[in-house]
Amino acid sequence: VALKGAAKTATKLRLVDGADCHVIQFGQRVTSIVTVSDCGVSDLEIDGNRANQTLPSDPDDHWAALAVSSNCERITGRDLYIHDIQYYGIGGERTGIKNCHFERILIENTGADGIDWKNDDSDGYGNVFSGITARNPGLATVLSLAETAFDFRSGVFFENLTADSFAAESDLVG
Repeated sequence: VALKGAAKTATKLRLVDGADCHVIQFGQRVTSIVTVSDCGVSDLEIDGNRANQTLPSDPDDHWAALAVSSNCERITGRDLYIHDIQYYGIGGERTGIKNCHFERILIENTGADGIDWKNDDSDGYGNVFSGITARNPGLATVLSLAETAFDFRSGVFFENLTADSFAAESDLVG
């Protein structure tokens, strides 16, 4: 399954007011779920409509523009403009996330990390992030942790990452 727009800023997905959810979600954030594989998004703008969502509470409500969860394989994101997100630009959480590729993405104005990619059991591999810019992460000052442009753990290769314009509580890499 592939969701493909006309171009990075020609096709826009905008989260409706008060939705308080992921914009696009692959899988579920629990273990022992059926594998979701061979899906992707490309050539579009994802607007999280952050100003019209509920402020995230810590540690709940980790809403993302793109959420990739347990046992997802070969998920792709290419040529995207992600902005004004309640929590993460791209979030990868839990176990068994493998061979996912993200490239040529601009992520701006996130409540938390630009990218938060953490495999709890260290069994993820082959995940690639290339040509990604995270600008102005960490806008939700209600969070208890300092947020980052890029927060990676386990099974990740990254190249050509750029981070700039940080909120007061943000760091470059977690």
